[in-house]
Amino acid sequence: MIPERFCIDYPSRVLTLLERLSPQAEQLDLSTTFLLSLAMPMLVIPLERLKSGHLFSDTNADSGPHRALQTLYSAAFEDTPFWIEDDRERWRFAYVIRNLDSPRRWEDEHGSHPLRRPEPSQAASTRLDDFVLTMRNGMSHGTVVYLDENGDESPHRRVTQIAFLSNVTGSTAEAVGTLPRGARRLVAVEEDALRRFLYAWCQWLRSFSLSSTLRLAA
Repeated sequence: MIPERFCIDYPSRVLTLLERLSPQAEQLDLSTTFLLSLAMPMLVIPLERLKSGHLFSDTNADSGPHRALQTLYSAAFEDTPFWIEDDRERWRFAYVIRNLDSPRRWEDEHGSHPLRRPEPSQAASTRLDDFVLTMRNGMSHGTVVYLDENGDESPHRRVTQIAFLSNVTGSTAEAVGTLPRGARRLVAVEEDALRRFLYAWCQWLRSFSLSSTLRLAA
């Protein structure tokens, strides 16, 4: 059926697939692949469709989701509806400035591996736009890496984290001015935490009742 509100209804439909078909994906030992394949449309399509400059958007529309998202972008991740306190230790945000093509040898601005420092950087205080757009860009441009428990891309080992990388252009982080050219933002998350984030994201989208004007854009 054609959805009434594509940018909201479509992610909810994909969430239904995630909820109903995850057991089969687990039986095939493809749970991470299945989750990532559905995370892309669940996150990327709404983010694009809610941009004021998108082909199907109306800059004059009374867009509740658009305005709310712009406000949330400047908030810390832990202060948004998408934060789940029990997953605090399952998210990481950092910068990679050296050896970008070799996850095993990644280095942050301190000269350490960003996922192996004695106290890995937490994602809770990271602004939501840095966080969400890093995941969006990573999925859109193919800069996604499967990592094991040591933060390595080791073939045939169990995936414990999914990493997303994005350039820092347009980043609001204060550290950007001190980073060398070519540095990348890094978000790393455990599979179950990503699943819960996507559920919270879709629940948030569902909370909006769109005006008739926005329905034309959605």
